[in-house]
Amino acid sequence: MNLLPSWWREHFLWAEYGLAVFLSGLFWFWSACLDSNISVWPILEGNRGAIYGALASVFGSLLGFAITAVSIVIGFSGHERLAVVRQSRHYKTIWKVFFSSIRTLGFATVIALVGLVIDRDRTPHQSVVYLCTFASLLAVLRIARCAWVLENIVGLISSGQQAEER
Repeated sequence: MNLLPSWWREHFLWAEYGLAVFLSGLFWFWSACLDSNISVWPILEGNRGAIYGALASVFGSLLGFAITAVSIVIGFSGHERLAVVRQSRHYKTIWKVFFSSIRTLGFATVIALVGLVIDRDRTPHQSVVYLCTFASLLAVLRIARCAWVLENIVGLISSGQQAEER
C-alpha cells in the first residue's frame, strides 16, 4: 500500500498524465459505450461555442499564470532561502513542473480553440470533445502541481522573512 504513494512522489508528472488518460478513457467508455451518448451530446447541443470559448479563455489565463509563476521563481532564484532548493536534486524538477504546465495549458488552449472552430452542432466531432476532456483534465492536474510548487517556494522565502521580522 505504501508503494503507490512513493512511486507517485517520484514520478508524479507521468502519474498525473496517466491519471488524465485513465479518466478521459473512463469518460469515453461511459459516454460512448454505456450511455450511448445520451447524456453528453444534448448538453453540448447549442452550447459548444460557449463551452469551448470559456475553456479557451480559462486555459489562456492560466497559461499566463504559469508564465508569471516562472518569472517569480526566476526573480527569487538567487534568494538565500532558496539555496537549499538550488542545491537539491529537485531543482530541475521545479522547472519540469513549470514548463510541463506551460506546454499543457498551451495545448489545452489550442484544443479548445480547435473545438470552437470545427466542432459545430451541424457537424459534431466527438473526437474533439474527448481530446478536450483529456486536455482539460491534464491541465487541471498540471496547474494544481504548479500552484503547489509555487506555494512551497513562497513558503520557503516568507518563512525566512517572518523570522527576520521577529
